[in-house]
Formats: sequence, structure tokens, C-alpha cells
Amino acid sequence: MVILFVVCCVTLSVNAQDSTKHRTPKEEKEWIAKQSIRATDNLKEVGATDEQIEKLKPIMLATYNKNKEIRRNTSITEAEKESKLHEGTKAMNNKIKEILGEEKAKKFIALFFDKNRKK
Repeated sequence: MVILFVVCCVTLSVNAQDSTKHRTPKEEKEWIAKQSIRATDNLKEVGATDEQIEKLKPIMLATYNKNKEIRRNTSITEAEKESKLHEGTKAMNNKIKEILGEEKAKKFIALFFDKNRKK
């Protein structure tokens, strides 16, 4: 499920809008595949092992799915959404740091989002 794991990286930014909101299922699948390749490349660039990458997949996928539901939840306020997104992102970042170590995790996050913001 490499294709899905990278989309979770997008959830690191609590102010990001739901990236799947205006995509067809086919477009979302293509976007996820592209993001997966980028994240895997970025993780390898910071020195993550294949084992570390495999450990990160389910963590990032779960965070992505949870954050996607939060963003689409119309029964809570924007402030509540932001708070819940922040909590989920913080928990995911801590798990990434546990797996990659503080230095590699920071480099990965900076590398992925720096490239993501330029697009």
C-alpha cells in the first residue's frame, strides 16, 4: 500500500484543505500514486531504510484517513477541526520520530513539504 501511505504526509499540515475534495476517484488514485513515489524518494533521501518505510505506511495511512474524516465533518467547528487535526498530526509526528529518529524525521518533513509547497 505504498500508494496510499504518502497521502498521509499531507496531513502534517493542519491548515491544509482536503486534497481529495474535488477529485474523481481515478484522479485521487493517480495523485496518491504520485505522492507515494515522492514520499518514498524523500524518505530514502534522508536515509530511511526499507523496514522503516514499511513501518511508516500504516501510521501515515491511518492519520490520513482520520484527518480526511475530520475535515469533512460538518458537525464540528473549524476551531475544533483544527484542534483535532493538530492532535492527530502531533501523534503521527511523534511516531515518525520514534521510527526515523528526530533528525531524519525533521529532514523528511521539511523536504516533503518544501517540495509540496512549490507545486
